[in-house]
Amino acid sequence: MKVSIICTNYNKEAWIEEAIQSFLNQKCNFDYEIILVDDASSDHSPQIIEHYAKQFPEKIKAVFHQENLGITKTWIEVCKLAQGDYIARCDGDDYWTDEYKLQKQVEILDKSETSSWSCSDFDIISESGELRHKEAIKNGIIRKMSSFEEMLAFRGMTMSSTWLVDRKLMLKVNEAITPDAVDDTFCLQLELFMKTELTFLPEATTVYRLHEGSDSHPASVEKMSKRFEKLQETQEEYLDKYYSRIDFNALTRYLFLENTEHEKILALRQRELATQLKNAKSILEELLEERANLKITEENLKSTIAEKEYWVDEYNKVIHSKRWIITTKIINLFRRNR
Repeated sequence: MKVSIICTNYNKEAWIEEAIQSFLNQKCNFDYEIILVDDASSDHSPQIIEHYAKQFPEKIKAVFHQENLGITKTWIEVCKLAQGDYIARCDGDDYWTDEYKLQKQVEILDKSETSSWSCSDFDIISESGELRHKEAIKNGIIRKMSSFEEMLAFRGMTMSSTWLVDRKLMLKVNEAITPDAVDDTFCLQLELFMKTELTFLPEATTVYRLHEGSDSHPASVEKMSKRFEKLQETQEEYLDKYYSRIDFNALTRYLFLENTEHEKILALRQRELATQLKNAKSILEELLEERANLKITEENLKSTIAEKEYWVDEYNKVIHSKRWIITTKIINLFRRNR
């Protein structure tokens, strides 16, 4: 068996089928297996997984947890079931768009003497499937990671749903991470960078689905702050763990670069906010002027209505007066006698 595709799922019934189909669509000159693991979902995704496992029993192996273990424990345990020389990872809400993804990455790693880990570029879509960014790494939306020091400094992303990793290396890396980690990918990436080179495939082979309010993209400031604190704890942990092996010159340069990039972003944001504030003030002034004009129009309208009511009242007084009534009767009498 050349490749074991591992797909983890928790309450992703809306997207899991698209992921499975993308695995089945792979075209390659070697055998591969698909391991689908459901971490005690409460939606209908277990039924979808079971359906495909029964339809493709020679290709798909399904694992169902009775209790939720969390992503890290789930990943560590399911990797032990893999039979392939390589492990390919994909989350249940992401999917592959390149039918030759596995073939390309296997050929790359088989030829390499220094790399046992490959990732690729990817597209980003919204939860509903709307395209947000094409080729996120090529277009600078996501920074391309190339070393442990760069990953540690930037808290980077190699997009795990694009990974192909040597199985023995993956099992070794899994033993080095904390099973109860909330987010396993940052630790996994740091461990992988410490143990092998990363080979990058400069093609978008995968779609990453961005969920607003998820653990990786918190909606509230409080949750975001807690996530940043956890990431910093991990940074400090790995700084201590591999202190003697870290290239501190490279790390310092990356930290300087990160600080500069943040300053550029803040300066740009401040300029944008200043422009927005200026525009808001201009709009407010226009609205206040319009409000004043409306007030004048309202007063003029009230004056016109009052004047109209005055003349209507005067008219009613005239036509209902005795003099007007007698005159009207005389006129009507003459009209009848003609």
